Amino acid sequence: LAHIAAHHCWSKPIIADNLSPFQRIAVETFEDSRVEYLAMQIYPGLRHILLALHPKPIEDDCISDKESCIRHRLTMLSYAILNTNHDYKNKDIIEFSEKFHDIMQEEIKLGQMSSTYDISKLGTSFIARTRRQEDQLPNVYFKDTEVEYRDDNRNLWTFIEMGDEEEMFDKHEM
Repeated sequence: LAHIAAHHCWSKPIIADNLSPFQRIAVETFEDSRVEYLAMQIYPGLRHILLALHPKPIEDDCISDKESCIRHRLTMLSYAILNTNHDYKNKDIIEFSEKFHDIMQEEIKLGQMSSTYDISKLGTSFIARTRRQEDQLPNVYFKDTEVEYRDDNRNLWTFIEMGDEEEMFDKHEM
């Protein structure tokens, strides 16, 4: 409930049409982390609860070229953001976790608050840097990647264009 309440307080829908599915899942990870970070500033005891509920993926568990590891990388990143004492060695996980904290701490120091749109830039940058060819494979690595207390983020997105499945093809009514 704390996670959903944090979204209610600080998340604003952003346009999804120009983002790929990979970019959207990364933006969702960063936005989830952003609202949790903000909630933990008000309720510091929340960090212990969220750490206990958040899975901690083992860094070298998903290194196959036969399955997509995107969820694994994003869950590692989410854990690293939540727990600054993580033991991950992956340079991208470390760099983007540090960038996230630098942005959040600077904004708090200046009395400003980042927006969903602002943090989305970090998510798209993470995907641009870390995306691999095998991320497109139909087999997806799921072990220790489901953060069960988080919602599905459906309220995070606004779609302007209808998809192909919603198009009306010269429907004639009699």
